Amino acid sequence: MTRWAGGWRTTPTGSTRTPSTASPTNSRGWRIPRSRAKKIVDTYDHGGRAPAEVRAASLTDYIFTLPAARGALAHAAAGGNAHLLMIRPAEGAPAVHGTEMYALVGQERPGRSPEQAGRDTRIRDIVLDFVTGEQTRLWPAVTDRPTSGSVGNPPYEPSARYQAVLDLFENIARP
Repeated sequence: MTRWAGGWRTTPTGSTRTPSTASPTNSRGWRIPRSRAKKIVDTYDHGGRAPAEVRAASLTDYIFTLPAARGALAHAAAGGNAHLLMIRPAEGAPAVHGTEMYALVGQERPGRSPEQAGRDTRIRDIVLDFVTGEQTRLWPAVTDRPTSGSVGNPPYEPSARYQAVLDLFENIARP
């Protein structure tokens, strides 16, 4: 059980956290109301997904999509140039953490499909465009809304997906 003692949040494990380091919208830290948690779970619980798949999908957005979008928006708000890129599956190749590594190091995945070869080539070209400053061939930079390019086969429009994740997790701190 979590309790407050002298301005400190204490947990059964003995860790503490001051209210000043808690989320600005929730003085109890990262806790959210059950109804809000249910809304988040319901967003990912569709198509007959198993509980582990629901958890994986929600954590993917919370761990990767959300901070990428928030960081790009903050960078743009500070006057920087930010671009978001959503990498999705290609025939015979899922989109997982590190999917882009073959393209980044100039390697070819053994047995890759023509669609994966195209995805890898596009990733390589995007990186080269950034490195050489040839950003005129890229999609628009993030401004006050997330705009995103994509490679692979996204099941949704990438910019809209980033915005949906921002909306879903609005006012929820991400440590």
